[in-house]
Formats: sequence, structure tokens, C-alpha cells
Amino acid sequence: MEFATGLLFAFAYITFGLTLRLPLTLVYTSLFLVIGIIDLEYGLILDKITFPAAVTAILIGFFVPPPALIQFQSPWTGLVNSLTGAVIGAVFILIPYLLALVIYKKEAMGQGDIKMAALIGLVVGARLVLASLLIGTLLGGLVAVSLLMLKAKGRKDPLPFGSFLAVSTIITLFYGTEILDWYLGWYGF
Repeated sequence: MEFATGLLFAFAYITFGLTLRLPLTLVYTSLFLVIGIIDLEYGLILDKITFPAAVTAILIGFFVPPPALIQFQSPWTGLVNSLTGAVIGAVFILIPYLLALVIYKKEAMGQGDIKMAALIGLVVGARLVLASLLIGTLLGGLVAVSLLMLKAKGRKDPLPFGSFLAVSTIITLFYGTEILDWYLGWYGF
């Protein structure tokens, strides 16, 4: 973990230089690295990490807008964008969670994933939250299919979705705007 953190810190410095995005990226990268590793090792996304991180992200969102906010008129703009991102993120994960409860009568993922999706929305904002969640879903799907094909995991074996969300959020912190612009460019936006 220390080696990965050091590499990500160096990469953040190379990418952002001595700008305001550097300390924010360092804090959020560290946060999601910790969440992802804990989920990978223990299958848990802890409230004692996500709740204080959410409060911190709300405060940061008031003073510093999320990375892809197009127009920043006032502190309220950044805060509203962060809170909107949290709602979008939570709903995006809540829908499959509830569908699994209704159809299969059991949880397909934990409630920590919903809270983490809301935290991701607070951090990256409304414009990038879906990109981050979709990247995480794709990463998780690719790994799941690979593990099934290699017979390393069975269909009913759990896979820590939060770890994939953590990786996708780190990717989004570095390249989210570029990924979204590239994707929207396909449709002429």
C-alpha cells in the first residue's frame, strides 16, 4: 500500500504540479486507496471512514469546486454540484441493490457500496460521478468474468465492488474530464 501511495503521489505531482488540485488529489487518492484495500481484504466499507470523509468532502466542495464543474459562480455552486453528485451516485447503486432484494430476496452488494457511491459523487461532482461508477462497474465485470473463466471464483463467490469503485474514482480524479469529453465527443457534444 505504501508503494502504491508513493507512486500515486508522484504521478499526481507530475500531472497537476503545485496547483490546488494537487493536495485535493493526494487526500482523495489516499482515502480511496484505504477504502479499496480494506474492502479487498475484509469485504467491508466502513462507516467510520466514509462518514467523516463525506463531511470533509462537503466542506471542501463548498470552497473548492469538483474537478469538472463547468462554471463556478459561488461557493454554493460547488456545494450543490457535490451534493447532486452524491444523490446521483447513491441512486445509481441503490437501484440494483433494491432490485436484488426484490427479485432474489438477498443483498447482491452491501450498503457500504451505496454510501461509497454517494461519497464518490461528493468528491468528483455531478458531472463525473456516473463516469466513475461506470468505469468501476466495467472493471469489476472484467475481473469477475476473468476469474470465472479461470475458475478462480464461482458465480456465488463475493467480489469486493468497493475496490473497483475506489480504483475507478482514482482514475476519475486524474482523467475524469478527459474521459467524459472523449465519450461525449462520440455523440457530438
